Amino acid sequence: MAHPKIDSNTITFTDQYAEELGLSKAQVKVIDELTYDFMKNYQFNVDPNYNEQIEREKYDRAILEILDKPQQSFYAQLKDKQENYCDSSFEERKLQSLKKKYEALKFSENKLIDFGNIVDEVRRKAWSWSPKTKRSKNLKNKHEFFLKLLSERMKDFLSKKQLEIFIKIENDEQNYLKGFHSNRIMEINPSLYLTKKQAEKIYDYEENAFDLDENGEFEKWDMELMYMSAILDNSQYISYSKQIQEQRNHHISFLKESNESKVATINELKSRYSYVVEYYLPVLCDWRVEIDKNIPKSLNQFIQTWRSNYYENLEILLQESLERTKRYHLNYFPNERIELKLRTKARALIPAPYSLSDFQMDFLDKIPKELKEQLATPSEKLEYATLKLNEFDISNYEAHGGNYSGSTYVIRNNSGEDNDLRLFSNLLIHPNIGENIKASEKFI
Repeated sequence: MAHPKIDSNTITFTDQYAEELGLSKAQVKVIDELTYDFMKNYQFNVDPNYNEQIEREKYDRAILEILDKPQQSFYAQLKDKQENYCDSSFEERKLQSLKKKYEALKFSENKLIDFGNIVDEVRRKAWSWSPKTKRSKNLKNKHEFFLKLLSERMKDFLSKKQLEIFIKIENDEQNYLKGFHSNRIMEINPSLYLTKKQAEKIYDYEENAFDLDENGEFEKWDMELMYMSAILDNSQYISYSKQIQEQRNHHISFLKESNESKVATINELKSRYSYVVEYYLPVLCDWRVEIDKNIPKSLNQFIQTWRSNYYENLEILLQESLERTKRYHLNYFPNERIELKLRTKARALIPAPYSLSDFQMDFLDKIPKELKEQLATPSEKLEYATLKLNEFDISNYEAHGGNYSGSTYVIRNNSGEDNDLRLFSNLLIHPNIGENIKASEKFI
């Protein structure tokens, strides 16, 4: 068991190596604490110059210092073995697969590798292509497009006879996959007593019809019922409808459980808002008052327009999100809507850096050099308040059940331009603390 604040599904260093390296309980405890600190730092570090690779290297070195010499040596052997196995085993499996599939082309090993790389490249290009039919996967069309692209690319690589053989191999594979998946459809739906022809029709629909990924589960079920009504007979359709209803009921139960789990997140967001209003925003607005003294009137007019547009965009995004959750979850997940409103309220209270997008080029040119320098130099009080806010964010997150997971992905905007946007977005904050609070309260 790793650190209590690390998600139980995350495999940590001690989960993976404690037994093999013979780690002591003391070593496990220290390494788990290091892992916790690394993951917490990754998730909450607000330094614009944060570099994950550098921090990970520090973490790896810190672990090595905890291991004794024999453990360090054995760990190095394990890592080398793993890396060599992954590299060699993948390449070997790929080569064997190519040899088996394209044996009839009678290529040398080197030519087969080159051929395989070209096929992969063309396949990626074909599979990223979308037919004109709106939201259509249309894999049949993509397969045909793939063969067309490859035929053009292979003019000087394959003879006419080899190209014919290749196309036959690919078409045979498509037919095999259709047969395999059609049989699978029959196996997983035994109560429907599907015929082979019905299973093939279901497969064709699932592979070539509209892409359902953008739809919610309830919408998918409605569409499935519609197309299955044209494939199944009456008794089959009644049985299938019962299956769909069972799935709906399970999904509704899941949504209700998810709705309850959102209570902690809602309380976390409310707690953060209260902290920001009481402790952080007053310091930020004091600094903003000083900034205001150096803003030209023409720039101030621009900022007012920018601020107005920002709030309008927030409202549009919120409404789109509320409509989406209504589509996806009907009325079974009301706490998600509350969460969306609270997050929008927080973004209205203290504008986010991305708010500059529509005005970026015009705006940056209008900021005097002296003002840019002032924006880049927060007061000592503001730096301290920002530090305390970051500490509060961590404790608030953990107090409301937050833990750290290896699947967490943090998007960082660390380029020079992104840093400028982060600084300049502070101009959106109104010098009057009450105006910021008033603007945010419109969103809840």
